[in-house]
Amino acid sequence: MKDYDFKNILTVLTEASPAHLALASFIVFPIVLNYWMEAILKFFPSLTTSWKAAALIVLVVLYLACLIWLAFDASRKRLLELRRDLILGRLSSNQWTAMGFDSAKQAVGETCKDEEIHEVIQAYPKVLRFVKLKVPNDNGLLKDDSGEFSYKPGVALVQQKDA
Repeated sequence: MKDYDFKNILTVLTEASPAHLALASFIVFPIVLNYWMEAILKFFPSLTTSWKAAALIVLVVLYLACLIWLAFDASRKRLLELRRDLILGRLSSNQWTAMGFDSAKQAVGETCKDEEIHEVIQAYPKVLRFVKLKVPNDNGLLKDDSGEFSYKPGVALVQQKDA
């Protein structure tokens, strides 16, 4: 191949909306389908009409599976963005820089699990980070009888360098 810049192509495809990708793939689908059929016929030149039809059906099913996967991935991304915005909203409305997972679950929804909060933090590492928050014991002290701190998992804002 010539000097194609695949990095820029991948960047454009990654940043494109699912609707645009689906539309573009629908427009070029007949051309791509023709190339796939030509490639199959080069490898298997003696295919009968029924096998050609079966190969065509398989290609169409693969295309539909890719579109469904694209829609599922877009839905997952929107859900992570929503959860991020809910966590950021709770942090900013209370003027906090950090909060525990319990508070984050209240912001996102009671049915949310710790793993889902972890996914949000991992998806947006430039905005949110993991923290260990010190927890007071029953007496209101941070240290227990042995002089050790108790911790719980939490979410915090990433501090900006110029702040």
